[in-house]
Amino acid sequence: MKRKLLALILAMALGLTACGGGDAASQDDAAEEQPDAVQIEEPEVQTANYTVVESQPYSEGMAWVVYRDEDGTTYTGAMDKEGKVRFCIQGEAVATTPFEDGQAYIETEDGLLLVDEDGLVYDFSSHMADGLRAYGGGYAVVYRTVNDIMEGRTTSYILVDSTGAERTLAHQVSTDGYASKGFFRGGNSGTYYVPQADLWLSDAAAEAGLPMWFPQASVIGDYAILYDLQYVHGGIPDNNGDLHLLYAGKDDTEATFLDTSALPELSNLAYADVSITTEKTDCGLVSVEYDSTTLDGAEHSGTYFLDLENGTFLTYDGEYADLSFKDTFSVGDGRIALELTGNDSMTYLLMVDRQLNELSEPIQVCYGTENFIVDSYGIVSESGFYDLEGNQISDGSFADLDLLSSLVGDGTVKTGEGVYCDYTGQQLFETIDASGAQRLA
Repeated sequence: MKRKLLALILAMALGLTACGGGDAASQDDAAEEQPDAVQIEEPEVQTANYTVVESQPYSEGMAWVVYRDEDGTTYTGAMDKEGKVRFCIQGEAVATTPFEDGQAYIETEDGLLLVDEDGLVYDFSSHMADGLRAYGGGYAVVYRTVNDIMEGRTTSYILVDSTGAERTLAHQVSTDGYASKGFFRGGNSGTYYVPQADLWLSDAAAEAGLPMWFPQASVIGDYAILYDLQYVHGGIPDNNGDLHLLYAGKDDTEATFLDTSALPELSNLAYADVSITTEKTDCGLVSVEYDSTTLDGAEHSGTYFLDLENGTFLTYDGEYADLSFKDTFSVGDGRIALELTGNDSMTYLLMVDRQLNELSEPIQVCYGTENFIVDSYGIVSESGFYDLEGNQISDGSFADLDLLSSLVGDGTVKTGEGVYCDYTGQQLFETIDASGAQRLA
């Protein structure tokens, strides 16, 4: 009996040692045998439904959308490429501008807001007692009228910047509403005001001894440009004619006058017909087409390319120099696409660097009369979507390619209100998310 009891006690002791707390491996085994911990599920966050009423193409990664929430309240908001509305303002009776250099405007019945991609930059409302004239480039032009019994009624034009600082302008501003890049047209049609330099181009022309009035005044990308062609009737050698050209960039501090006296085709003119590309160019490289006769009777025709970044004239003398050139487009990585018309009446794009060295063979885009768009994302024409090497991405059947100007922005195609696709036709997001939008007013 004692032997059996002793054996039982010994067996119990050995069992306790085998399962004791000092053995880590045994503890792990025991832990593994424990049932799985219960996972507590977080409750789903209910996302509000938003109905898109209207939308605009993307610019610099942002698109304006007008939408309604579940309560029927309407908002105008700025949406990023993830489909999220970053900020909004209640109502749809507002005017918005595309984003340029990271900023855009919202004009309401009560005032004018300058915003960036994160929201409000400045509210110009307190400066608009008498009225708003124009805005752009981070500035606003307001006007103020004073009645004086002796002086009569006078109106002043005031430039307001994004800090609220004011500057009284020397001349009248005729621009009404949005002015891209902030170039404000003066009361005289042959001039522009450049806010960064506090510069009127007509005043700069007078200081350079040029005519006070220019028949041609245009905004070309980041530049405001004036040009006037003078030639000598009857070939009187004492009054040699030439091309007068003056311009300033939005970030310049002074105007640049280009001397064309060294260019035989554009100086000593008895007659000339000159046109400068202004429609689509966005890279500061403009084409200057000329057909001229100089005082010595020599006839000239051709195209110069004027680089507004440094004021130099370039010529393209490559394989396709005899074809007609039109606009130039920036396509990223220092490349420029030259639009040219082939002898087959087809429109082509020739990729070059800024010195006009060829980087590719011409890419056929469309028939000469058709519309097209080209940017760093690719080429969109009425016959479909292509990459910058001319390879077809899609036939464009998912979009109405007759409305190119309103469909495309930053590589994104708008195919309906609130519906956006990439160039392959893949829908980017099905609904907008305005749940975290910042309310501006």
